[in-house]
Amino acid sequence: MFEKLLVKTKTDGNIKVMMEYALAAGNYMNGQSARGGAYGFKFDMMEKLADVKTTDNKNNLLMYLIQKAEDDLKREVVQADENLDDIEQAGIYLINLSQNSFNPVNSRFEWNQEKPKICWKSN
Repeated sequence: MFEKLLVKTKTDGNIKVMMEYALAAGNYMNGQSARGGAYGFKFDMMEKLADVKTTDNKNNLLMYLIQKAEDDLKREVVQADENLDDIEQAGIYLINLSQNSFNPVNSRFEWNQEKPKICWKSN
């Protein structure tokens, strides 16, 4: 299921369009600096686009790029209900994976409920 989501991310035309618009916006904002003229970026940068707000604080860069792409291409680029099940299942998988990775750590600590203090267990 997680692999299916990764394959979809790599092959989906709409995701490619959004990544192209994000790259163009980033290169424009960074201009002639060392960060401008980039050929690519890490995928987690897409999440940060929502943190760049407009001056009136009513919109963000991600929403602007979606609207701009849809206006330019004359079609819907982002569909709200598209593959939400895959995304939800991948999220659940990642949460379970992270919880399992903390189990060995939790077994090494004794969590004291009375005081906000962590005590190391000796073996």
